[in-house]
Amino acid sequence: MRPYRRGFKFKGMSILITGAAGFIGSNFVLNWLEKNNEKVIALDRLTYAGNLENLRSVEKKSNYEFVKGDIGDSNLVADILKKYQPRAIINFAAESHVDRSIHFSTDYVFDGEKNGAYVEEDLTL
Repeated sequence: MRPYRRGFKFKGMSILITGAAGFIGSNFVLNWLEKNNEKVIALDRLTYAGNLENLRSVEKKSNYEFVKGDIGDSNLVADILKKYQPRAIINFAAESHVDRSIHFSTDYVFDGEKNGAYVEEDLTL
């Protein structure tokens, strides 16, 4: 992914957290919102590893927004980047259970439509 172009103006201070409903991602979101007023855009596909209950305590905060979706969906990610223009993207999206990654390794690399591990090269602002 290319860095932001020189002269790029942020709409406001925001960060995008992927994998936000998982164990590590949700704890990061809760901690961040407790200590910062910066807007958090929380993106998660809500597979077996993600649970919105982890974020229930912040769902009504004005500086929090949840988006259900897959980081492998380049159109969705591009729309989020265009709409919110986050200053940072922090990626916690992973399904790293060893047993599953060995037996179904392609699930962790791509979904057959050039999404997943390759999508970040396609996104530009």
